[in-house]
Amino acid sequence: MPIRFNRRLFALLALCSLPLAAAAQAFPTKPLRIVVAYPPGGGADILARDFGQKLQDKLKQPVIVENKPGAGTLLAAAQVASAPADGHTLLLVTNTLLISPQLQGSSPVNVLKELKPVASLTEIVFVLVTPADLPQKTLPELISYMKANPGKVNYATPSQGGITHLIGTQFQEAYGVKMVTVPYKGTAPALVDVMSGRVQTMLDAMTTSLPHLKAGKLRALGVADDKPWAAMPEIPPMFTKGQQFGRGWYHLFTAAGAPDAAVAAVNAATAEIMAEPAFSAKLAALALMPTGQDSPARLKADMAAEYRLWGDLIKEKGIKAE
Repeated sequence: MPIRFNRRLFALLALCSLPLAAAAQAFPTKPLRIVVAYPPGGGADILARDFGQKLQDKLKQPVIVENKPGAGTLLAAAQVASAPADGHTLLLVTNTLLISPQLQGSSPVNVLKELKPVASLTEIVFVLVTPADLPQKTLPELISYMKANPGKVNYATPSQGGITHLIGTQFQEAYGVKMVTVPYKGTAPALVDVMSGRVQTMLDAMTTSLPHLKAGKLRALGVADDKPWAAMPEIPPMFTKGQQFGRGWYHLFTAAGAPDAAVAAVNAATAEIMAEPAFSAKLAALALMPTGQDSPARLKADMAAEYRLWGDLIKEKGIKAE
């Protein structure tokens, strides 16, 4: 009798533990939400919707994309940080997340403590463009001209203290040149003035400059990297190995308390999606370079280091928000 009782008790306990184990391993258990820190229709929105469809196919749950622009990406960041910490609410954002709190001096969210990196999606190809008829037709020619004529070249930036402004500042530091920064309220008006010749240079996402390059309205002098972009290797890199510069990216984050298992599931699915040849080709057409192989732990370390990089540059140059 005692033996029979023990066997029954053991079987009962085993059955009771199954739902608990399944619950611990199950993710996702409901639709996922990607909060995009930018308006509809832009590059981030297009990426989120294309990626969201692939993620939906992988994880077998609906993926809803929601746009939440404002406060230099910090409104979207605060919304995700305050969402239930179960990994089902994701933030899609660029480096601006690490720049805005330091540029503005205050933030509704502590991005290093209240957000958890999930996955790297892509790097953004940035290109230094000039009017098509600028006399300086190559990067070395432009650098030589700037050294001989400090302060004579204007540099358009879509936002004061934004990622292109900061990388442009790193470029000036790397070559010991001086450009006059001309801030604009967005990319479109800045590009108009570059194409017209009212401003001589601008660092822009290849996504928006590419149609104008193909139409012959702009000339590309360099990409913001220490190696050429594979899709257009004829454009030289702006930096050399050893020079300090930042890269643009799109990453996913979630609330800091999200379970590691949920984060790992999205990270693994992202790596598979970014490795698909057809999806990689689709991203290349948008001038985005798929990544997806970084672990959440590596992203967390990179995030802290980059936060310091931009903070030091902002303080050193006394850059202020508009």
